[in-house]
Amino acid sequence: MFKNLDKVIVFSFILVLSACAGGPHPTQQEVARDFWTAMETNDLAKAKTYAKKGTMDSVSPNNDAKMDKVEIKPSKVENGLNVVPTTVTATQNGEQKTTSFNTVLEQEDGEWKVDFEKTSTSIMGFSMQDMMEGMGKAMGDAMKGVGEAVGKGLSDGEKTLDQ
Repeated sequence: MFKNLDKVIVFSFILVLSACAGGPHPTQQEVARDFWTAMETNDLAKAKTYAKKGTMDSVSPNNDAKMDKVEIKPSKVENGLNVVPTTVTATQNGEQKTTSFNTVLEQEDGEWKVDFEKTSTSIMGFSMQDMMEGMGKAMGDAMKGVGEAVGKGLSDGEKTLDQ
């Protein structure tokens, strides 16, 4: 009975070691960080290893922009998507701009991968929101100026009529 116990212990030990040898899979936050680090260095080949297959097929290097800083926050589920809130500060044409968006991740072959298509939509959504807010402020400022001009014109017209 004890003869086989040694074999069972050795077999169990081998199973435990083989399970540990694969190592833990990277977390969503780690995948997002590694993906954006690769993008920051313009290493598209490496970035694609962290992305879902097919979601970066049409992406080419962007030599006009330089990422200065990438901030990754803890992952969460938002609107049914697994996201990692991300803030990128980049310089393009001498102008520095900071953009916040969600890096969207999905499971592929048992590992977390960046869905670059959904992430791009997230970036555009936030950029569109910033643009619309800017346009709204500009329109408000313009309308205020128009109102002041009309008021001044009416005031000047009253003075002309009184004279």
